[in-house]
Amino acid sequence: MNDPPQPVARAIEAANAGDTEAFLACFTPDGVVDDWGREFRGPDEIRGWSDREFIGVHVSLDVTGVEQQDGATTVTATVGGEGFNGPSHFTFDVAGDRVARMTIRAQPRAGRAAAARLALPPMTTSEATRLAEELAAIGRVGALVAADAPPAAVFESVTAQVGQLVGADAAAMVRVETDSEVTCLGFWTKDGGYQAVGQRRRVASPSGVEGTVGDFLREQGWRASVGAPVVLEGRMWGILAVGSTAKDTLPEDTDTRLAKFSELVGTAVSNAKRGEDLALLDREQASLRRVVTLVAAESSPAEVFDAITREAAQVVETEAIGMLRFEADGSATLVAQSETPWDPPPLGTRFTLEVRT
Repeated sequence: MNDPPQPVARAIEAANAGDTEAFLACFTPDGVVDDWGREFRGPDEIRGWSDREFIGVHVSLDVTGVEQQDGATTVTATVGGEGFNGPSHFTFDVAGDRVARMTIRAQPRAGRAAAARLALPPMTTSEATRLAEELAAIGRVGALVAADAPPAAVFESVTAQVGQLVGADAAAMVRVETDSEVTCLGFWTKDGGYQAVGQRRRVASPSGVEGTVGDFLREQGWRASVGAPVVLEGRMWGILAVGSTAKDTLPEDTDTRLAKFSELVGTAVSNAKRGEDLALLDREQASLRRVVTLVAAESSPAEVFDAITREAAQVVETEAIGMLRFEADGSATLVAQSETPWDPPPLGTRFTLEVRT
């Protein structure tokens, strides 16, 4: 096996040593990491990517081959760690004594050997490569989901991965707000990379949500598109779509391949929602403990009421909460009030209540 150039060897050694600073020092100031179509340029972006998906998940690279062609060095390595695991190609473009670009792609496997190992019918080399690429792409997104990465990071990854995988010109992640509104969260294009959008649109198509999403994507120049629903708790949370700006059709199996990724998006959103729910439950329980402590200490009613309104305002994240005592004559008295951004009425103020039917 050939030895890689020194800049490449240093980058691999730094990754295996878990040394982020040494890894970053291997790149030129405007160096690029291309991780399956997602480009990270410069030390800040590369650091963020590495913290989330590379050195930050304790990557290990077991080099099994080195090839040099047309001035580029391709290192074949088995990737280990707490993120993606499996064979990958790392292609390095070197400028002087530093790396100008590192491109990561799946490693194609020989058709019949791969088929035998997987107990599948014999496959051609192109079929085996296609399967390896799909598994690698799913693995990269799955690693983010397993690491409880923020949904935004998963959206960025999944649109790039699936767009590259099916040979699309663009991909989009759309969230369904209500039956009458959708929000385009982000776009990926093969020329421009990923861009968060956050553009909301009212559903106006007779075909409902799906029709409105289709109309929106056509306005972006898509001539053909295929979408897969992202389902959360039994309802459609969003749509993952890929499209072509040059052709009127996409490969026949695009919807099937897309569905595998939409399931991962659903899991990521569900994980995030569960985390938010648990955080809310923790806040509620902490607030209750503080109030119960006051009651157990036989604090005055005024102190307890004040604590209840203050804690409740923090838990439900509202500007203010007041507590009223109902009187026998049908009026109500303000007995406690959390802090407010306005001048509140003084405690003891009586209000006349009106019953509306």
